[in-house]
Amino acid sequence: MDKNEHIDSAARKFKQVSKPNKYHYQQKFKSLPYWLEESSHYFKLEANKELIDHYYYYPRGSVISVNFGVNEGSEFSNLHFAVVLNKRDSPQNRTLTVIPLTSKPKAGRFSLGKEIFNQTSNILSSTLTELQSHLDTQVERNNKLEEKVKELEQKRQSIQKAYKETNKKITNFMSEPFSMTNMDDKKTQFSKLYKEMTDQITNLEQLNQKINSLTKESHDIREETRHCGKETDKLGKVVSIYKKYNKNNFARIEDITTISKLRIRQINEFDPSRHIQLSSEQMRAISNEIMKLYIS
Repeated sequence: MDKNEHIDSAARKFKQVSKPNKYHYQQKFKSLPYWLEESSHYFKLEANKELIDHYYYYPRGSVISVNFGVNEGSEFSNLHFAVVLNKRDSPQNRTLTVIPLTSKPKAGRFSLGKEIFNQTSNILSSTLTELQSHLDTQVERNNKLEEKVKELEQKRQSIQKAYKETNKKITNFMSEPFSMTNMDDKKTQFSKLYKEMTDQITNLEQLNQKINSLTKESHDIREETRHCGKETDKLGKVVSIYKKYNKNNFARIEDITTISKLRIRQINEFDPSRHIQLSSEQMRAISNEIMKLYIS
């Protein structure tokens, strides 16, 4: 077989094992199509020398979210949190050595307690509550503005109706015959009607300005509310995921591995994983466990 036939053969096998429900007991196969697409994307970038030159810097003990991909047998697969072991990282480093984290106790796994995600989860929940409160306040504020605009629009309609009636009176007044004997009365009546009309025009102009101002303010609040709603949804997604990890966590010492930084993931901009860091005491304990497992 030539190389393309090998690729076609592999593609047929990948399609077979990723069929829905056929291998449902192998959860990792569900992610296989997406992992293959992602891998091929990065292979193409690498082949064309288009990979980035500078990467994020990760201090030792940083907790990051890693896509371990879909691997053979019992090798670690899919998306998991992991702890950075590198003593010295730099933006030029393309790889990191990490230890995956799990919530399942088992031989060869070192307990790190509940504090890794506990404080972070609480902070995220508090931030979500504040954001939701702000969103509720903006919605209430906009409802009041819209009610005020409706009230002013009704008032404007009333004045517009009165203006039409006044304008009609002036038109009728101007069509009536004049005489020298009632000229003074006519002037008084006309002045009164004219003032009434100019007052109505002034009131309409002021109302229009007020309505336009409130409408713009309402539009701005709606835009902010939409944005705030999206931010709340994104933060809520992070909170829901982190709550699942707000329990006792274990370092899978036996699964220590080196990964490309391209495998590091964030849920969205609210994901604090890059900024979570184990204490120096916890890292020393992990180092001791590594020594016991691989050296002693």
